Amino acid sequence: IKNLEKLGWDKIEGEPTEDTLMRSLCISFCGFAGDKDTITEAKSRYAKNDLSLDTAASIYLIVAQNGDWKGFNEMLSRYENSKELEYKIKLLLINIFDISTIKE
Repeated sequence: IKNLEKLGWDKIEGEPTEDTLMRSLCISFCGFAGDKDTITEAKSRYAKNDLSLDTAASIYLIVAQNGDWKGFNEMLSRYENSKELEYKIKLLLINIFDISTIKE
């Protein structure tokens, strides 16, 4: 959590590549660990479609793991309607997880 607080959620112009990569990993790890602030921020950015390619996959995974069937279907709709291949690929990858874990 301290690393994510240090790095923040948004890329900084001219930052080292390592920071960009570490940010996505930190977001994923904090979300998978159940950090409520990270989950809330991921859901907020997803709802506002405030995503960068660097963090989109992490945000999609957190939202999917903490969502319900309505959210899952909304993600499928985003996938089907996306015109941006990079985001479409990231959405496709999150749909590989175990759907039996989706809440009713």
